[in-house]
Amino acid sequence: MNKPIIFAVLCIGVASCFVPETEFGIKLLKLGKEAHEKCIEETGVTQAAIERAKQGKFDDDDIQIKDYNNCLWTFSKAINKNFEINVELIKELLPAKIRDVQLKAIMDCHEEIKEGPILSLLEKTYLLSACVFNKNPENWIYF
Repeated sequence: MNKPIIFAVLCIGVASCFVPETEFGIKLLKLGKEAHEKCIEETGVTQAAIERAKQGKFDDDDIQIKDYNNCLWTFSKAINKNFEINVELIKELLPAKIRDVQLKAIMDCHEEIKEGPILSLLEKTYLLSACVFNKNPENWIYF
C-alpha cells in the first residue's frame, strides 16, 4: 500500500492548519491520521511540540519534533532516504487550490537544502519543513 503524506503541506483531524481540512481529499485525510498516530508512537513527541510546529514555531533543540517531522516525510514516501522528493505523489495529495504554489515552495526549498552543507536526513527534512512554512505560511498544513 502506498502511504503518501506531505509533511510540510498536510493537516489532519487533530491538527490545526491554514488550509481548511474540507479541501483535503479522502486519501490525504486517511493517510494523515495514520502517519500522525504512527509517528507520535515512534518518536514520543508531545502534542504541545506538534502544536508549536503547526504555528510555524520550530524548536531547533527539540530532537523529538525533528524525529516526528522526519517520520512524516519518510513514512509517507514523499521523501526517501536519499532526500529525493516524490513529486508525483505530492502533486496527487496537495489540495488543488494550493498545489502549484506549494509544490514550487517544496521544490525550491529542497534545492536550497540539497545544495547546502552535508546534513543528516533528519536535519534536511526539518529544514525543509521550516523553509516551506517561511515561504508560504498562508498555505501551511501540518499533522
